Amino acid sequence: MPRNLDALNVSLADDSSRAEKIIELLRVATRAPSTHNSQPWLFDIRDRRLSIYLDPSVELPQSDPVGRYAHISIGFLLHHVCTLGLVTGLHPVVKAGADGALVDVWFTDSVPDLSVENIADAIFSRRNRRGNFLHNSVPNTVLRQVTQVPKFFPSVLPTPNIVALTSRPEVHKMAELTAESMRRVYHDLNFRREMSRWIAPTGSGRMTGIPAYSLNVGAIFSWILPRIIRTFNIGSKLASLNALAIDSAPVSFGLSCDETPEGWVATGFLASHTILTLHANGISSSIFVASIESEDTRREATQLFSLDKLLQFHFVAGFLPAAPFWETPRIPVEYKLRH
Repeated sequence: MPRNLDALNVSLADDSSRAEKIIELLRVATRAPSTHNSQPWLFDIRDRRLSIYLDPSVELPQSDPVGRYAHISIGFLLHHVCTLGLVTGLHPVVKAGADGALVDVWFTDSVPDLSVENIADAIFSRRNRRGNFLHNSVPNTVLRQVTQVPKFFPSVLPTPNIVALTSRPEVHKMAELTAESMRRVYHDLNFRREMSRWIAPTGSGRMTGIPAYSLNVGAIFSWILPRIIRTFNIGSKLASLNALAIDSAPVSFGLSCDETPEGWVATGFLASHTILTLHANGISSSIFVASIESEDTRREATQLFSLDKLLQFHFVAGFLPAAPFWETPRIPVEYKLRH
């Protein structure tokens, strides 16, 4: 897998076919975050067309019963594909998917768009991190920049709304709503069983699931953690920890769009652009979507952000101490090809 943008450009500069170049681009694009690192995508590549499908083998009946986050994950991936395509000169055009695909991306050779180079660079180093943020505010110039819809946003998708909250009472309220919903879901034994199956203990060699080291859990304890989650209701403790992390963040972002698969993909696309733009400015992000899982907390959160459509995605951002050494594993692209 290319380790940086220069390495990707080198891998695309040889005489390989267009399909092989698209595969090289996907090796980086699949760094996109996904719910529980489930990687719910499949690909079909035919000459200059990349078709992106949902992987029907990925099932999260408790964490994602309607498929919202699977589609948002596809949106993150699509944004990575488009950004990398632009910066490497494989100009991407997103069209409505045919034959069951969510979207089709058509590539044509073009002059590299260096205006997105910093966003593309951020793909290689971005991590979804957890922890308490430092007491540093995010500059207003950055907030204005990251809440703008990019010029290459696909015209076939509905345009989401994005709002940034910086008021301490409003950020605190989002922390409370998240904690309340987390306490509820962890009361459900089926949810805890599903969650425990998606924790990947350190040294397990798993290519999917949440690596325990990304949760700041020691190697030995990482093998015990899934049993603890499954057996005991630790929702109140986790809710408190997450509430503290959210409450420490200088800014809280909410995105809304149509309550449709297309709206969810669009939400993921814009969320990815915002998060990568923040990262390019040295600002970390933490994704917290628990408030969306209960109807009442979701309504309250939607009103808090003054959104005209239901909240679809929530994350906070700021400055976290130290940089992570780990990299979340990914399934090789070859195993995600339909043909």
